[in-house]
Amino acid sequence: MGLGASDRLLRGREAEMACIAEVLEFCREGGSALITIEGPPGMGKTRLLRESLTVGKSLGLCLELTTLNEQLASRFSRDQQVPPVDGRPLVKAVDNAHHMSDEEVNALVSKNGGDRHGVPTAWILARRTRVGAPPLDNFISSPVARNERILLGPLTESAALETATDALGALPTPELAQVLFRAGGHPRRLHELVEGMCEENSIAVSGHRAVLIQDRIPHSLTLRVRRSLLGYSDKFRQVVRVAATLGQEVYFGRVAAMMQMSPLELLPVLDELVSAGALVHHGDKLVFSDELLWRLVADWVPPTVREALQQQAAAQNSTAWRPAGLPDDDGDELQSGGSGSSEEGPEAILEGFGEKENTIIQLVCKGQTNQQVARRLRLSPHTVNYYLRKIFRAFGVNSRVELIRAVQQRTGPAAETPESNR
Repeated sequence: MGLGASDRLLRGREAEMACIAEVLEFCREGGSALITIEGPPGMGKTRLLRESLTVGKSLGLCLELTTLNEQLASRFSRDQQVPPVDGRPLVKAVDNAHHMSDEEVNALVSKNGGDRHGVPTAWILARRTRVGAPPLDNFISSPVARNERILLGPLTESAALETATDALGALPTPELAQVLFRAGGHPRRLHELVEGMCEENSIAVSGHRAVLIQDRIPHSLTLRVRRSLLGYSDKFRQVVRVAATLGQEVYFGRVAAMMQMSPLELLPVLDELVSAGALVHHGDKLVFSDELLWRLVADWVPPTVREALQQQAAAQNSTAWRPAGLPDDDGDELQSGGSGSSEEGPEAILEGFGEKENTIIQLVCKGQTNQQVARRLRLSPHTVNYYLRKIFRAFGVNSRVELIRAVQQRTGPAAETPESNR
């Protein structure tokens, strides 16, 4: 291995660091500012915060750090923090701000009032996306002249390759690079994948090249991901494992049916999964953030349980409400009464809508996205969106969830959607 986790170069964050340096320069010239660094776990928020403090010190600013990270606190108390000096611009950094209680926020606010009032200050908060400490935000944002929000996403493939090269001390071969790209540019997971594969001799370094010996997920990475998932709610773990069993793309309706939850009950859990970085929006799809995480979660489900869940999903899919003539998942048409015409199976037809509109309604109730509906019906996504807007207007709704509830109310128990099976 080349560089340690805390000493390796910061790759792929040049634009973010340029923004932070500009704001700190603004503070040095007498302005006050707030920088929030947001992202899911492992995306490099603390690392970017550390680099920000280094830039602040190089500009001659005083530094104060509030953190629950003992390693970071030890490093800066020993090497980096610069005690406040009257009248000298100050950087106040708060790591893991989402963990701060109301009492801790109030204590921090009280500590930094009065005696430091009027001193140019740059606050830098690092926290998870969609999670924060609103009282601290409200206190800081009102007096500042500049407010910057930095949302950290995954590294590009080129930045991920540079990061892996730094860690290995050698350039990965194309075959190894493809394995490492399964981490989806997630900085922590990428580093732990490289480290674990080296420990298990799955990577060999020869000269200036790193070569793949065996394609196997390291045991250490498997254990770490499972430990991290244990920190979430039981419902979170149940939903993420069921979703992983069904595939890398998350089918909202199928997961709701498997969990015997309504879409409204499932939404908060999905929000939690997105906030945790397990799921991401990819266009109009909801997918696992990267192939590696998906495989790690899916492998957590014992094979016999996975098979039973897949059989249950297949059985629910085959008995779901479906307009006549709709192709099934294998592309075969399901015909009602042998004819497949829209007149057959009247319980599946909503009055006032044509056959194509009924089909789109049914697919939406199964949790399929516009892209999936377009592929199934051999239409363009634009055409599907056009039909969906007409359907929303006809039902007087503004979202898919509202549409599903409206369909349930109109069709009644005889034509339940997968989301309503309890």
